[in-house]
Amino acid sequence: MYRFFAAMIICGLYLHPLSAQSSFTNVTQSAGIDHMSNNGMGGGSAWFDYDLDGDEDIVMVGGIGNNRLYRNNGDGTFTDVSQAAGFILPAS
Repeated sequence: MYRFFAAMIICGLYLHPLSAQSSFTNVTQSAGIDHMSNNGMGGGSAWFDYDLDGDEDIVMVGGIGNNRLYRNNGDGTFTDVSQAAGFILPAS
């Protein structure tokens, strides 16, 4: 299973595989994460297993943008399931 360090850095989410060399490689786009919060408002992210398949999924919320739910595919990539899960709601 892939383990990732996720961090909100100024205006985006960056996924970084943890490595023994203490270095990070930005794999956000290749992992299927395309959510950006560039509206100057706060935001956050959290890992949880929304579909109970044993993989850590990620939810991202932002100040005035749409919230996003990404399902972990178990292979280092994620699928945006926000609409299918009924999760696309304006942030409050």
